[in-house]
Amino acid sequence: MENEVYAQRAEIVSSFAIVILAILAGWSLHRQRLRIWKSKSGASISVSWMLYFCFLSWVYFVYGWATDKTPMIFHGLIRGVFHVPILIGLWKFKSYTRKEKGLVWVLFFLLALMIVIPWRNYLFLLLSSFGVVSMFLQPWEMVRESFPYHPWFESHALER
Repeated sequence: MENEVYAQRAEIVSSFAIVILAILAGWSLHRQRLRIWKSKSGASISVSWMLYFCFLSWVYFVYGWATDKTPMIFHGLIRGVFHVPILIGLWKFKSYTRKEKGLVWVLFFLLALMIVIPWRNYLFLLLSSFGVVSMFLQPWEMVRESFPYHPWFESHALER
């Protein structure tokens, strides 16, 4: 009996924390959007990273809807909605490489798959794990922008 009460409290506290963190993340994405649109530049922002995290936000929304978890729905919706204007700004001011355009189609396919397949728990775990790996794309982009003539980055300059 006592353990059930603690479990309910933990669920309430974690749900509240998820909602607060989603609001803070939405605010930071709003500020990022303002910076991109005011400067008319997407310099030092990894398009692949932003694409993946926008996609991951919508995956959270779909998974939360399928499992009836309101904090996940809220988290995915807030972050997903705030990512879209950033991606539009990056498309307009930075443009997407051929690989990034292909990534858009792959991510749409995976999101549709997430909606229809019965093993969405496993797909959710897999896609969330890729989110951790993709976090290295943003620092990589910042280094690449700092050293545009380094031999490692010359092929990327030709893609744009």
